[in-house]
Amino acid sequence: MQIYLFLLPKFINMSLFHPFTTIYHESLAFFLHPQVYWRELKSGSRKNFFGFRNFFVPGLIIGFVCIVLGDLIFHSKNGFFWQDSLVKACRKTLFIFMLLTFSVMITKFVLGQFHFELKMKTARKIAVISLAPAVLKTVITGLLPFLDLGGVLPWYGFFLAYFGFETFFVIPDEKKFYFYFALFMAIFSLIMFLTFILNRISAHILL
Repeated sequence: MQIYLFLLPKFINMSLFHPFTTIYHESLAFFLHPQVYWRELKSGSRKNFFGFRNFFVPGLIIGFVCIVLGDLIFHSKNGFFWQDSLVKACRKTLFIFMLLTFSVMITKFVLGQFHFELKMKTARKIAVISLAPAVLKTVITGLLPFLDLGGVLPWYGFFLAYFGFETFFVIPDEKKFYFYFALFMAIFSLIMFLTFILNRISAHILL
């Protein structure tokens, strides 16, 4: 028994667990201290862990698989149905991908209306990183459906995006309220629209 306890720290530090510990520490640093995290990204002292290629796309793929596995393990009392599970996984992952695509376009439009300096590469980076909670929520609650928090984590992305814009963009105080109000309402309307459309398409497929 003592031998196993002695080997336990080495087992935990194996490369197999390194990605999970990295995600855990990066998520804590970002979610709990977003202002500091954004400043470090801007200064270059911290690497962008939540990028499009190294986190967003792999996260959606893993989330798709986790949703199917979660349904398979914790299926309803009526049993497990492959078609229902695949449609559900497609709907949830496609929603996040489409939200990113159209939110970048909306951000560009709103920035243009307020005549702010357009740095679309930065705006795209803010959108991708701010969707990290939604991606993590898809993975976690996909595999463990009973842990669903009712969409709390994805909405936290608005809070994270706010600090991102405050860090990378110079927004005059007299326009700040109107800019964030217009951006929030546009993104909120987009979320409602995508939810409605994807739910209707899913229901039509399952008929």
